[in-house]
Amino acid sequence: GYYRIDHEIMPRGNTTSTPTIAPHYNFRNTQFTEELRLSSDLAGPVNFMLGGFYQKAIYVNRNRILGNAAFNLPGLLENGRHEIDISTYSLFGQAIWKVTDLFEISAGARWTDETREHKEFNFFTGQFVNLLVPRIHSSNISPELTVSFKPRQNLNVFASYRQGFKSGSFNTIVYVSETTRADFGDEKAEGFEAGMK
Repeated sequence: GYYRIDHEIMPRGNTTSTPTIAPHYNFRNTQFTEELRLSSDLAGPVNFMLGGFYQKAIYVNRNRILGNAAFNLPGLLENGRHEIDISTYSLFGQAIWKVTDLFEISAGARWTDETREHKEFNFFTGQFVNLLVPRIHSSNISPELTVSFKPRQNLNVFASYRQGFKSGSFNTIVYVSETTRADFGDEKAEGFEAGMK
């Protein structure tokens, strides 16, 4: 699918009655995604699901910091544009084993590979900034496991374990100099759930 959002915001620079500065941001997020899934319906005790995901995205932030002339500040303190180019590939699968009519085990995993490239343009100099870290790459495998037991038709007792992953990116809120890192790392999470329904 195709997705685009444009957003302009000018938050208050500080909490005083007469702000000294005022940030002014223009965000644009454009994405194209595609996902395919293949599920089996076999007569035996084991079935599976396989799939793939692709994403191409461009994130742009036009950021300016405006100065208050009442404090002898220039009208424009920062004037730049950040652009992040994102390419994501993912493969995932799940196997479901019906051990008995009452007992079922499902296990799966998701592999994600993502590259982000960061560019920053400085409108004061009319040139691109030679960023310290212009590119980051992430690769991750996140597994999951669920065990369920159905003692009655309307009762399901289950326990599951999952790992999650969110790739890192870049700070695009402020101007980033050639000696400052704008990147931040991946986030990982794991969780366990048990209950009945």
